[in-house]
Amino acid sequence: MTITELARAKVNLYLHVTGRQANGYHTLESLVIFPAIADYVTVDPSPKLTLKTTGPFADELKAESTSSDNLIMQAGRLLRQETGQSHGAKITLEKNLPIAAGLGGGSADAAATLRALMLLWGVRPNVWMVSQLAKRLGADVPMCMASHTTFASGIGDKLAVAPTLPKLHVVLANPRVKLSTADVFKGVSASRSKDRNLPKLPSRFGNWDELSAFLKSTRNDLERPARQLAPAIGDCLTALRQAGGSFLVRMSGSGATCFGLYKTKADASKAFAKVQSKHPKWWLVQTEA
Repeated sequence: MTITELARAKVNLYLHVTGRQANGYHTLESLVIFPAIADYVTVDPSPKLTLKTTGPFADELKAESTSSDNLIMQAGRLLRQETGQSHGAKITLEKNLPIAAGLGGGSADAAATLRALMLLWGVRPNVWMVSQLAKRLGADVPMCMASHTTFASGIGDKLAVAPTLPKLHVVLANPRVKLSTADVFKGVSASRSKDRNLPKLPSRFGNWDELSAFLKSTRNDLERPARQLAPAIGDCLTALRQAGGSFLVRMSGSGATCFGLYKTKADASKAFAKVQSKHPKWWLVQTEA
């Protein structure tokens, strides 16, 4: 029995830092989408729990494959422990998403691993247990379990239904720069953290103009500290804007991946081609959400 689960990329359409808890974690508000670009997690029966990594970004994860910090292995061990399983699994990760890129790749991989192993082992934990397992693995893992448009708050673990969005055509661009989420959050200013004048997410968007106007009233509070650590993010944003056709260009998460949103596939295709011609070494993907 072989089971494969998609680990979709996470893209923050906006990310407002709203405060900081006593434990040091920042609180936030974010509207998150999950485009049709993903890693793939495949599990097969095995007496032991093992991990093999393939795909274009496999080499960058080799050192972590056997590490106790590896989120996929943590997910497997945690699920086995909490459900009383003695089974193992041969886990294969096809790593298509760049590492430390603001796309929640590691969290998405952990969530996909939980979903795949629950099917393989025939375990059906209740909803509360699944949510707690996901939260223990990381703040982004709960939203990656469902992988659909979500409004996230708290430290990213409090999830609410988001308004239905029109079909979005997306171009993702990463200048092949890695960024530590923790390092980026260290650069968030105290004044920004205390900013309460934030736009409220509407219950619905009547048309494209309403969605565009709302998103332009928002921001990503991590962009400034991220750009200080990785100036190439500025080049990425500029390239997407100069390519034209988008109604929003922004950085996702803690960076360094940036995105452009387009109303039509044709607009996205034109922008993709222009950026690719000028920056052939960047990681660049055209997709939709």
